[in-house]
Amino acid sequence: MTPIELDSVLEFKVTQVLDSKLNIHRKDPILYYVHWSGYEGTLEEYLWLTTANLKNATKLVTEFHCRYSSKPGPSLSPAPIHPCN
Repeated sequence: MTPIELDSVLEFKVTQVLDSKLNIHRKDPILYYVHWSGYEGTLEEYLWLTTANLKNATKLVTEFHCRYSSKPGPSLSPAPIHPCN
């Protein structure tokens, strides 16, 4: 797959969010384990990324948390409209 252009920058597409974890030693403590399209067969095919690196994949992050609500994720407060409904 070839990269896509977003805001004049070439990027590959995140195809799936597979997991999340909390690392309290980081400024952005929530990390997501993602699968990248276009990196098949390389060391970069699966990577842990911060939420800041997933700005163009917010739908995939939301879908992940709808499926795995007990996994670490952003806090929603005070009374959110649940994105899974």
